[in-house]
Amino acid sequence: MSIEFSSIGSINKGDVVTLILGKDDTVVDVLGIDEYNVTITGMVINDGEHVITNEDDELVTTNYVTFVDAGGNEYEQDYEITASTFSEGELVRVKYDNGIATISKYSMGSISFGSNAFSSDASQLGSYDLAANVKILDYYGGSYVKVDPARLAGLTLGDSSVYYYQLNSSGDISQLILSNVTGDMYDYGILTEISSQSGSDSMSFDYNIDGTTGTAVGESSNMEKGPKGFLFDDDDSTQIEDLVNLTGIKVQSVGTTTVQDSTQKYQLADEVAVFYYNAGSYSVVTFSDVSNLEKYELTAYYDKSTALGGRIRVIVAENID
Repeated sequence: MSIEFSSIGSINKGDVVTLILGKDDTVVDVLGIDEYNVTITGMVINDGEHVITNEDDELVTTNYVTFVDAGGNEYEQDYEITASTFSEGELVRVKYDNGIATISKYSMGSISFGSNAFSSDASQLGSYDLAANVKILDYYGGSYVKVDPARLAGLTLGDSSVYYYQLNSSGDISQLILSNVTGDMYDYGILTEISSQSGSDSMSFDYNIDGTTGTAVGESSNMEKGPKGFLFDDDDSTQIEDLVNLTGIKVQSVGTTTVQDSTQKYQLADEVAVFYYNAGSYSVVTFSDVSNLEKYELTAYYDKSTALGGRIRVIVAENID
């Protein structure tokens, strides 16, 4: 690279270039303006204004969006608000032509994969194969998680569950952006108190998540205290974007990764939240601490059925009287 940028290299002062960075953020390659022609599609997670230096070395204010692609890579793109506007949760596409970027809203239209079900080994979605290097993102309310295909094994997608997909040259799915299929972007814990905000339609929620207590503000109707899923604003942890109820079952047997009631087994989340409840107080414990059903009564709470991507998110243990 030192040669490329030297007097004997191909790059001259004033050239518009694209720098290719390595894992340690050092420059490993440089492309000329006509060498970087790619298309990137993703979900907008933020928008706003900032000050930049233009080509005339002047400070100017411009609008920008931050968006994330199926691989979980975040990009920031400036745009002219007089030409278009973009909002959080919209699908956008950025095209680079001779090094110049253009951004526009993008719509997939109607999406169908046949059965809309992933195979038991997560190698297929309906009639489509998943590429060996498939990139999958689950997005909701400005938050997102990267998803391993194995997480989706046997899962059936509901209506409007896919924002975007892309096929490679072999016709396999290489990119997939889902709409809140896994629920894994939520934090799960206990809603311990609810109070109204003076002079506001918002409510104040006290919570206990992984033993950390706090208060956040959000909107809710007919919400009761107890195990919940919390989706916090990425830019402000005192704001709740979404609060979801969980469904409880009485545990009659436990396994390494499952629990069972009188009728069926339920899959545990990888990071299931386990609480010991006594005298009105919740304490964080491990699953092994309370798995003896002769000593403890367990109530397990799930967000949705396993077939739709749900998991046991919270377990509450109480002493058997």
